[in-house]
Amino acid sequence: MHPPESKKLHRPKKSLGQNFLVSTAVAQSIVDLAECDGTDTIIEIGPGRGILTRLLAPRVKHLVALEFDSRLTEHLKKTFEGQSNVEIIQADALSYPFEEIPKPFKVVANLPYHISTPLLFRLLKERNRISIMVLMFQREVARRVVAVPGKKDYGSLSLSVQYQAAVRMPLRVSRKSFYPNPKVESAVVTLQPHPSPPICLANEDLFFKMIRSVFQHRRKSIKNALKEGGFEEPAVSDALLKSHLDPLRRPETLTLSEFGLLTDHLFFSLKKL
Repeated sequence: MHPPESKKLHRPKKSLGQNFLVSTAVAQSIVDLAECDGTDTIIEIGPGRGILTRLLAPRVKHLVALEFDSRLTEHLKKTFEGQSNVEIIQADALSYPFEEIPKPFKVVANLPYHISTPLLFRLLKERNRISIMVLMFQREVARRVVAVPGKKDYGSLSLSVQYQAAVRMPLRVSRKSFYPNPKVESAVVTLQPHPSPPICLANEDLFFKMIRSVFQHRRKSIKNALKEGGFEEPAVSDALLKSHLDPLRRPETLTLSEFGLLTDHLFFSLKKL
């Protein structure tokens, strides 16, 4: 499927991972998920040829579209010239100062897949300023973001994101919805940052370190996964005992709350050594 304006612009840049959304139906669904009410500030990342931008502009108070590609930036500036509520900026979203945008704001993005995970965590750093994110991911990554305990996709990414936001995957998107067609299927994920974390932690850094470590050894028991991750055996045994967790359970079976409890007991057990 080729968009009407395909002849007017240069070919998509493979080096930038450009696959332009061309399905109006999918674009409309994404905009609907953002629940714009006319008072919103929206940050759109990777507008490309502007299919989402055109739908968002009439529905929001202020739309800031961040485009890395200079040729597309110029195209968008000409397209939306005269629309005072639309601001087109050439920028790298990974380094853009989101902290300077007045809160609250919403984020809508058809993410370049090669930077989707680091960009997600860049946005989550500003989660106290963001009311909702509606993000397009490679479907494999989307499944990992929303996975629950016991599923094969469940891991450190699931836990890291769900600690910071409530997540859903309301929309699956066919590769035929893009030009050029990517080799992978896609999905849209909505993320609503938690006003406060769903669990209290004695040490957040230890929590993130622990979940990264144990899921590198996901086929081992939680006890052995922790030991393989470099945590000292006496502290591991003590923490599991005080958490009332079976040391033979695999990491993928533990809930966010159980990982939180284990983090706290491991933190205090390590301090005793």
